Amino acid sequence: MSGVELMLAILPLVVSAIEYHKEGIRLGTNLSSAKAKDNAHLDFFWELHDELALLGNTLAAVLCNLPSRPLGFELSPLSPLTEEETREIDYVLGISAQPFHNILDRMLKSLEALVSDRSLNLTESDLQLQSSEAFCRKLRHFKAQIDDGEMTQSLRKRFQFTRNEKSRKVAMIRIQDANKKLERLLRGSMLPEHNVKRRPGLIMQQSRRLRRLSEPLFNTMAREWPKTCECGQHEARLCLWNCCSSPQCQGSNDDSLEMLVSVTDLENDGAPWQESIILIPEQPEQSSTMPTVRFVIDGEPVETASTPPAPGKDIDSESLCRLIRQAHEQNSTLQIRFDRGKLWQIQSRKKSLHLQSQRDTTLKELLENPDRDFKLKEKWILAVILAHAALHCSDGPWLCKDWSKEHITFFRNDPSAEEDLSRPCLKVQFVVDSNGTAAVDDPFRMHSNPALLSLGILLLEIYIRGPIEERWNEEDLTDGEPNENTNLTTALRLLQASDGDLYEGYRGAIQACLECEEPGINGDMLRQRVYERIVSPLEQELAHGFPSLKIWK
Repeated sequence: MSGVELMLAILPLVVSAIEYHKEGIRLGTNLSSAKAKDNAHLDFFWELHDELALLGNTLAAVLCNLPSRPLGFELSPLSPLTEEETREIDYVLGISAQPFHNILDRMLKSLEALVSDRSLNLTESDLQLQSSEAFCRKLRHFKAQIDDGEMTQSLRKRFQFTRNEKSRKVAMIRIQDANKKLERLLRGSMLPEHNVKRRPGLIMQQSRRLRRLSEPLFNTMAREWPKTCECGQHEARLCLWNCCSSPQCQGSNDDSLEMLVSVTDLENDGAPWQESIILIPEQPEQSSTMPTVRFVIDGEPVETASTPPAPGKDIDSESLCRLIRQAHEQNSTLQIRFDRGKLWQIQSRKKSLHLQSQRDTTLKELLENPDRDFKLKEKWILAVILAHAALHCSDGPWLCKDWSKEHITFFRNDPSAEEDLSRPCLKVQFVVDSNGTAAVDDPFRMHSNPALLSLGILLLEIYIRGPIEERWNEEDLTDGEPNENTNLTTALRLLQASDGDLYEGYRGAIQACLECEEPGINGDMLRQRVYERIVSPLEQELAHGFPSLKIWK
């Protein structure tokens, strides 16, 4: 049983005992002359009651922020925590999780010092002999008897507090100190108030949206990608706008990636672009054979195994260049399924994008164009999509660590229209790292996660509507030249200057990107933190400002 769970179990029991003892002292004082000792004892119970009430509110604030807790959640102290909830506490608290548990453990020891050894069997041996569920059931039954008045006569014998005044004072000081530390700790762990309603669309979808783009697919595409052909160099753009949707929102359990591939070399006037979709099944086939069927021929059993139907046309030996050209000539969307480590062509479908030949425009070019205005809605949509790109791609080969405004591009839906900022694309180079390992980070770099730093700078550039390079000053440079930390120091200075001019959710997301201080975190925990501290605040701002938009669901 964890410290949180044990504290939740003990709190109502101790509070019930306090109420009983306070009433007993009042009755004794009324029947006889008031004694200073009884008054001091009563003051002790009042103080202990108040401190435990504060602790209960603190624990409620933590539990109400767990993603698995439903809206309108009522704190049920004697309900044991699930394994998922125990893990979520650490996710929600982040680097504050371990100090949180340590403080609770010390508070439990202080409570143990207050409770007499003659009390109910809340001993260590009792906890070891029974499961947490059984122990909670025992406490729940005991509290119900107290509330029903069935045990009031024996309560003094079964749950007593120490009458040693020195022990009470020492334990009370420690409990008060622990409560203060918990309050300070949680205030800094980015927990919202526990009574703030959360958007169900965000919480319900969260666990399904922390997916990581497939690295095996990237490696397969890198192996099959045409290096040289008569069409020149094909360029790929990963469509980022569908990163915000879970597979269920797209009407399928399969994950999918939308890509635009240049049919020919990108010349001055651009090139035609072919829309392509790669489907990734939720549970790919693990075996290449179906269950065995047994026949009896001439008295001898013969076992045969049938091969399952292929997901589509095997294009492992096909030329991707030829497939791209054929799909373009047929004016259809090329659909590929990645299954069993191979690429399979499946039925094409009607195009959803109708892009004429053009050269896509980078975010850098738009930021440097004084005539291109960014509307507030466009800024927020773009910020949410880029945050999702970092969420799904930052710890894999799809996104280079030093990605920037030069890697984000946009297309025009019509030659006379402006670029569609709600549909950004990511430049992707299908090249496998020949060394097999990432380059060693510069030890003088102050930021531990270059990809998140890049995201923070991108969010800041979208806000200031210009490249960060234009905001460098002498303090950010070394002998007039940028160093490893120039963009970071510039971004921190600009963020500080934005206080009061920038929405809190947007500002908090940028700050979380720039002040990443957890070099050892990666994988699932990293994506969880990115979602909670960066993606979710941006989604909340967008949802609050433009509730009719469906991009965050």
